[in-house]
Amino acid sequence: MAKPILGTRADDVLASTASDKVIAMAGDDTITVAANAKMVNGGPGYDTAIFETTAYADADISAKGHGNGPVTVDGVKLIGVEAITFSDVTIDARSGAVIGAAADNVVVTHLDGSFDSYATIKEAVAASLDGETIFVGAGTYAEGSVLVDKDITIVGAEGATLEGGFYVGAGGDGATIDNLTIEGGAAVVGEAGPVGVFVQADNVTVTNSTFIGDNVDATADRGLVTSIGDAQGLIVSGNTFTDFNTGVYLNPGTNAQVTDNTFDHNYVGLSADQDSTSDVQVSGNTFENSVFQQVGFGVLGANNTEDVGAQVFDNTFVGTAPETTVYLLDAQQTAAATVGADTFIWADDNASANTTWTIESFDAATDQLDIGAATVTTSVASLDGVTLTLSTHDVIEVHGVGLTPLNTDTWLV
Repeated sequence: MAKPILGTRADDVLASTASDKVIAMAGDDTITVAANAKMVNGGPGYDTAIFETTAYADADISAKGHGNGPVTVDGVKLIGVEAITFSDVTIDARSGAVIGAAADNVVVTHLDGSFDSYATIKEAVAASLDGETIFVGAGTYAEGSVLVDKDITIVGAEGATLEGGFYVGAGGDGATIDNLTIEGGAAVVGEAGPVGVFVQADNVTVTNSTFIGDNVDATADRGLVTSIGDAQGLIVSGNTFTDFNTGVYLNPGTNAQVTDNTFDHNYVGLSADQDSTSDVQVSGNTFENSVFQQVGFGVLGANNTEDVGAQVFDNTFVGTAPETTVYLLDAQQTAAATVGADTFIWADDNASANTTWTIESFDAATDQLDIGAATVTTSVASLDGVTLTLSTHDVIEVHGVGLTPLNTDTWLV
C-alpha cells in the first residue's frame, strides 16, 4: 500500500498522482489533484485543491456546502479543503459560490448564482448587471479604455493586469475596483496624458491595486483622476502608485478619502484642487521619492477658507521633495497649515495691491512662504526661520497667525 503524500506545517505546494492520498497538515496549502486520486486532507489553514483540466460544469461535485467537507469531486474525497479550483473558476468548498477566475479568464457571477466566462474585461462588464461581481484571472489584458457604467465589483486575482485604464462614468455609482494591476493608463478626453482610473461617478471604491505609469515626467500621465464636480464618496485605499507624472489628482468638487496608499517615485504624489464644495481626507499614506513635490494642495475661490491640516494628516514622507505645498490661488484666502513641513505659494497673478492672505498654525521652524511669479527676477531674505522669495514688484501683506504681520516691502533687497 502506497504511503500518503505528506505536507509540512508550512504553506506547501503539493501534487498527487493516481491512487494517492495527500495529507497536507497545517498551513495554507495548494494541492494539484490527479485523476483517480483517493483523498486530500488539507488540515488546518486555508487549503486549495486544484483540478486543472476539469471545467466546473463537467465536474461531478457532491456534498458541497457542508462546512469544511467532506466534498467529493470526481470521486476524490476532499477533507479540510476551503477552495476548489477548476480550469475556469474557483469555488468556495463550503458554499459552492464562485470566488475567483482561472488564468486568462474573466467571470461574471450573476445575482441568481450562475456565472459566465469571457476572454476580456470589456466583454464581462458589458454582460454584467448592477450588483454583480466580475472576477479577473491572472494574466495580461491589453484592452485600452474599459468603461464601467454599472454598480459592479471588479476583483483581480494575483497577477491580473489591465494594460490600459478604467473610465468609471455615468451609471457607475457604487462601483468597486479591487486587487488589479493597472499599467500605462488610457486616453481620456480633456486629459493631457493617459489615466489609470478616471472617476466621473459617486461612491466609487478603488482598493488594493497597483498603478504603474510610464516614466515619472515623460508624459502628463496620472494614476487616478476625478472629474470636476464629481466623485462624491470616493474611497482610494491600499493602493500603490508608481512612475506617474501625478499619482492621484483630485479636481474641485470631489469628496474623497485617500488613505493607506503608497506613492513611490512620481513627479507629484498627490494633487488636490479644493474649493468650498470639496472635502478630502489624505491620511495614513506613504509618499516616497517624489521628484517635484509629495502633496500639492490648491486653494480655490476668493475668500475661501481651507483647513489643510484637517485634510492632510498622519502621512509619512520620504525623500527630499517638499512635503505639502499649499497654493493660494485666489484673493482673500485663509489656509491652516499641517503639522508637517509646508510651503505656501502665492499664485494669484490678478491680485490687487494690499490683498491679504491669512495662514493659520504657521510653524516658522518648518514652514516657508514663497511669494511671487517664477518668471520674475527674485530675491531671497529670511527672518526667524521663515523664508520669503519675493518678486520686486509684489505689494502684498501675508499674515501668519501668531506672528508679526509680514509686509513684503520690508523684505525687498
